[in-house]
Amino acid sequence: MKLFVVGFDNSVTLVDLLMLFQEFGDVEAIRMKQGEKRRYALIEMGAYGGERAIAELDGKNWRGMRLEVTESRY
Repeated sequence: MKLFVVGFDNSVTLVDLLMLFQEFGDVEAIRMKQGEKRRYALIEMGAYGGERAIAELDGKNWRGMRLEVTESRY
């Protein structure tokens, strides 16, 4: 399952995201990108872990920012 994640601070690193998401299952890959307006991450993990991460992290306040975690359409 591929997750689309936005709403994190510019100081967040790949390691920070790995530590956060690995609590929900094995993380297969993480890519951070800069969009037109904000940074985002694409995180690949197993379906069960991905669903748990969405349920637990979407809308959560993390490091002073509100995360948005959804299943990626791409």
